[in-house]
Amino acid sequence: MRQTAFLLTATTMSAALLLGGCTIPSRTTATTPTERAAAQEGALELEWQPPQNRLNGAPLPPSDIAGYRLYIGEKPGQPERVVDIDDPMRTHQLLRGLKAGEKYYVAITALDRQGQESPRSKEISLRAEPLTTTQIADAERRQGGGQRASTD
Repeated sequence: MRQTAFLLTATTMSAALLLGGCTIPSRTTATTPTERAAAQEGALELEWQPPQNRLNGAPLPPSDIAGYRLYIGEKPGQPERVVDIDDPMRTHQLLRGLKAGEKYYVAITALDRQGQESPRSKEISLRAEPLTTTQIADAERRQGGGQRASTD
């Protein structure tokens, strides 16, 4: 098996709320900013660099990469959600459907054209920020529509 290795980096978008951009579900009675943040959908925005070499040091042509797989969990080493990215040119993902304020652990793998998956990257931890309308618009513009993390 030819394996690849690469580094996952992540950025979180501003947590500033836009006027009229976030709503609280009618079933909640949140009144403080902390309660409102807890009631909101959380998100992480991830960006990464494609691998340049296989683990054995051999060059990895971009044409050999078929896509990526993100692993997300609330505990280290225990992913609960998986997101497959079938576009090898895409190196960013807005992860939605998370709990605002909660810490998440994320790792990524590369998939090659033969269906082989690389070892997972080093796991990083991030706190989900409340989702903003700007994040949604940027994600739709960059990837042609929003995508939620699966619970598989």
